[in-house]
Parts: sequence; structure tokens; C-alpha cells
Amino acid sequence: MKNMDNPVGRSRLFDDQQHMNELLVNGYAEVDLFLKGLKYKFNLGINRNNGRNYNSNVPYDFGSGAYQSRLAEGAFFNNQWLAENTLHYDNEFGKHTINSVVGYAAQKNSNRGFGASRLDIPFGTNAIDAGPTTQQSTNGSLQENSLVSMFGRLMYSYDSRYLFSASVRRDGSSRFAPGHQYGVFPSVSVGWNIMNENFFAGLKNSVDELKLRASYGVLGNQEIANYTTQSISTSGINYIQGGTWWMGTNTGVEWVALPQLTWEETKTSNIGLDASFLKGRLTLNADYFIKQTDGVLLNIGQPGSTGIKEAPDERRRYPQHRVRSAGELPRQHRPGKIQHRR
Repeated sequence: MKNMDNPVGRSRLFDDQQHMNELLVNGYAEVDLFLKGLKYKFNLGINRNNGRNYNSNVPYDFGSGAYQSRLAEGAFFNNQWLAENTLHYDNEFGKHTINSVVGYAAQKNSNRGFGASRLDIPFGTNAIDAGPTTQQSTNGSLQENSLVSMFGRLMYSYDSRYLFSASVRRDGSSRFAPGHQYGVFPSVSVGWNIMNENFFAGLKNSVDELKLRASYGVLGNQEIANYTTQSISTSGINYIQGGTWWMGTNTGVEWVALPQLTWEETKTSNIGLDASFLKGRLTLNADYFIKQTDGVLLNIGQPGSTGIKEAPDERRRYPQHRVRSAGELPRQHRPGKIQHRR
């Protein structure tokens, strides 16, 4: 059996530190406008997370192999912000109730970092420049993405009997290429509170709730890695020419960019019934749904014959790739259920 490092001794040789400052700010302003029930609201959220890492070790050999002294330092800067502008209108006209909102939102995420390290750091020093330049490395990264949204929603109720709701939103993501960045996602629902009808008055002593509802909606998904739709240059494609070592870069080494990539869409149709009896002792929730996802975003491995590496975050959109499910929901996420209480 090979010798193994002493875990206690090994842990005492390493000095790993992280120093971080975080700023989280949320605020809003709201003002009533000239019309009753009409108001404007502005919401702003900021999150800044900056810090540095320090990792060092002295040389050691516990029998499994000799390790050089090493010092690595890095810094990171993470910034996110979200701004929302919304206009609300809420009012009642006799038996009519209206709630509506329209808005515009924008958000951006930026994550930058860099680091450097050297080996053979002399005893008693803790600065990178004390090590030789022949054994050094550097790294850096930048990840940015943004999302803009325009949305609206209308909710209407008549005498708490007939319910209607409709919404639509248009989202644009920087993760997709120009011409494919925007998607439109509508939804609509209706409901009927049967127990509030006049013909139902004689049954209210035993039936607490009886509601029939139906809905249809489209949900978008943009969860792919940043820059997947772009041809990213990869360094390390080096070569020798004329006795000189040339550092080279090339595109399309990790994956083939797909500029036509766009939003995944999940369409759901649903009809359901909610009922409650005997002062809540017995409740019933039943749903039947059809859920269909088009243009699924998923990882696709590359065959070795292409000479292209398989990128774990590579995702592609095939219009013919469709997932469909239908059924009663008590077997899955349990929104359909019957409960009884004594």
C-alpha cells in the first residue's frame, strides 16, 4: 500500500483565506397619480460582492511525494442590479373589480475575477514576486448577462362569481444572438365560483367552496451558459515556426456556436375543480393538465470524429425536440388531493 499524507500535518501546512465585502441595497418609491386607484412604483435592487483569495503552502514531503511551496492570490468582483418601473390600477365599480399592472424591468449580472500564482516561494516571505518567474501562472475571467422585460396583467372579477385573468410578457436575453433574443409569453385563466350563485344558496350550509377553473399559459426558459451562441476564442493552440514558439488562439475549438438558438417554451393547459365541505373537514382539489415543451435547451455531446471537445454547458435548441405530458396531478406534484379532518 502506498504511503499516504498525514492529514493533520497536511492541514497545518496550508493557509487558505477569503476576505469579502458585500453590499445589498433594496429600495422603492411609490406615488399616487391623478386618477383614483392609479399609482406608479419604482423598485431598485443592488448587490455588490467583492473580495480576494489567499492560498499558500510551504514545501513538504510526507512520503507520498514532494510538493513545492506555492502562493496564489486572486480577486473577484460580482455586481448585480435590478430596476423595475410599474404602473398599477386597482378599482371597484359596483360588483366589478379590476386589478391591473404594466411595467418594464431590466437587470444585469457581471462577474469578473483574476488571479496569479508562483512556486518555490522562499521561507519567510508571503509575496508572489518573491518566487521565480519561471514557475508562474495567471488566470482571469469575465461573465456578463442581462435581461429586459415588458409585461402586463389584467385581473377582473364580477360579483366574486366570474373571474378572469390575462397576462403577457416580452423578455429579451443577452444569452441569445441578435434576432433571437426576444420571446413573448402570454397566459389566460378563467374561474367560476359556483357557490356564489343564487341557485346555490340552499347548499351553503354543507358546501363551503365550489370553484371551477381553467387556464392556459406559456413559460419561457433562457437557462444556458453565457456566450453559448458566440464563437469563443480558445488560447493554447501553440506551434513552432522558424525555431520560435508562437502562442496561438482559435475559434470553434470547444463547441460549434448556434446563433439561431432561442427561448425554450413550455405550454400548459389546465382545468381544475376546488371544493370544500362540512366547514373545511373535507376538501377536494382535482386538476387535469396538458404540458408541452418545445425547443428544449439541453446538452448535446460531440462525437469524437468532429475533433471538437464536449462542452458541459453546451446547449442546443432543436424545434422538433418536444416533450409532452398529460394526466391527473395527484400522482405527481400533489396539487390534486382529497383531505378529511375530524
